[in-house]
Amino acid sequence: LHFQHKINTAYIFPLSQLLNQMQCKFSRVLPFLPYISPCFRDCSLRTKQSAYRHIMSLLPPRTIREKLRLRLALPVFAEAVSTVPDPDDVEDHTPLVPLLCDVFLDQEHDAECRDAAERSVHSLLTGYRGGGDPCGSLIQRKLTLAAAVACQPWDPSKFARTLRLIAAVGASAACRGGASATAADGAIMFLARMACAEDALDIGDRIVVSEDLRPVAAVAAGHAFGIYFGAESGGPFWRQRAS
Repeated sequence: LHFQHKINTAYIFPLSQLLNQMQCKFSRVLPFLPYISPCFRDCSLRTKQSAYRHIMSLLPPRTIREKLRLRLALPVFAEAVSTVPDPDDVEDHTPLVPLLCDVFLDQEHDAECRDAAERSVHSLLTGYRGGGDPCGSLIQRKLTLAAAVACQPWDPSKFARTLRLIAAVGASAACRGGASATAADGAIMFLARMACAEDALDIGDRIVVSEDLRPVAAVAAGHAFGIYFGAESGGPFWRQRAS
């Protein structure tokens, strides 16, 4: 009987009205989020693990409800993982990284949600304590392909976001050092080549920027440099090495 009542209600109220009701409740909570999320910066390991599971359950978001829940949860998650990793946390959380990259590259998410996704990517990669280099494989297999897709057809907004994410991942590699140092060098050289080329640019078989679009690409690369050197993690000398 309860299930039948829910079906009848769904038919009585138009979908647009239901969405308006959800967004109205959402808009009441959203202004308080910048004041609530910093409280999770020094949360316990148990809270962090709960946040990992919650974010993983929402990615990728398939419904409007999940997108709204992700919008509320992701800034809190970004604050929770921004501190030094707990030595008792032995789980590998890098499977979240490609999914968070998709959130950042998706124009449907607002700026605050994409910013939280970018900060989460940087924190998870910087704090990764497993073997190998998670940064280089992410740049090579996912982000350069995303940049190539943004070139043909030309999508300046997505192209700029992709360069920004390459810079954030490159900064994570620089902060990590060791096995990730090569990825850090590759990211900074990629951005330098993108910013300084004066004619058409062809990077491998993927990214092709025509001569008339070079000024826009150069500005995007210059902005990405700021993201790279603005990272606040790592040791005291990684910026000097990158310079």
